[in-house]
Amino acid sequence: MTEGAREPDLASEPAELTENAPVTLEDIQQDPTLSMFVASADRVMQGLGYTEHGFRHANLCGRIAFNVDLAKVMAAVGNHEEDYGEAAGPVAAAVILADKSDVHRSRVRKAAKLEFDIHDRVNYAAEQSFLRVDSGARTITLELTIDTEISQVMEYFEIFLGRMMMCRRAAEQLDCRFKLTINGAGLL
Repeated sequence: MTEGAREPDLASEPAELTENAPVTLEDIQQDPTLSMFVASADRVMQGLGYTEHGFRHANLCGRIAFNVDLAKVMAAVGNHEEDYGEAAGPVAAAVILADKSDVHRSRVRKAAKLEFDIHDRVNYAAEQSFLRVDSGARTITLELTIDTEISQVMEYFEIFLGRMMMCRRAAEQLDCRFKLTINGAGLL
């Protein structure tokens, strides 16, 4: 909290949000309590050395999840981590696919490449990522463009294999097949 800032009343209802109205990113950003939760969680993730998990990531994942499954995604957010998460239904599957497909250099927080660990290097090498949903073919394809001068494709698998397996299970939950394309080559 900055000096002079008032701590939000966590017991009160978020401003201007009603039970049946859809919640937008703008609603969350404008609500002091919800905005504080997102910003605080992102600061904790930054302190732990993780990539960006703030409003940019939340917005992108929400939009991608919306494109995969139109149901509410907020209940599934807590079930998307590799260690314990499971695609327990279509909403959780959509959140998992959205979250695990967000590999991109804009998420790297460190300015100096010398400070990069393998996660930073792989994310920084990812010049482009797109999750393509083909409902007719029942496929969900993560399409990546990786600068192999920065990180080899093998490093991607070294840290993301568990995430890709989770994506495969999530796609199966949606009665789809998960595919991965890196630099134009199909891998899964």
